[in-house]
Amino acid sequence: MPPDENQNNYMAAAEYVGRIYRLNVLRTDTARISGDLYIHAQAYADNLSFISVVDRVLMECTENARHIIMHDYLMKSEPNWFLMYFSRSHYYVVRQKAAKEFINCLNLKL
Repeated sequence: MPPDENQNNYMAAAEYVGRIYRLNVLRTDTARISGDLYIHAQAYADNLSFISVVDRVLMECTENARHIIMHDYLMKSEPNWFLMYFSRSHYYVVRQKAAKEFINCLNLKL
């Protein structure tokens, strides 16, 4: 498999994990606010468990990877958030490495 295609797979996987993470955060926040914690206790516990696993794995990543994963995939920050920290060209290189590191820390096989 060509390296570029493999990198795209890591970035797509990180994007997917980020979407599920954001959805689970939204669900737990909604359940907490609406008081539905007890009605859907198992779903709430599953959502919290997923969030916890991602948060723990994120702490195993390097500082640059953690920063990029949080802003690009888990929080969906402003499009040019990285300009305060990286040059544009350096960011694109580091972002690819961060996605690969994150997915490898999750032990996901692509």
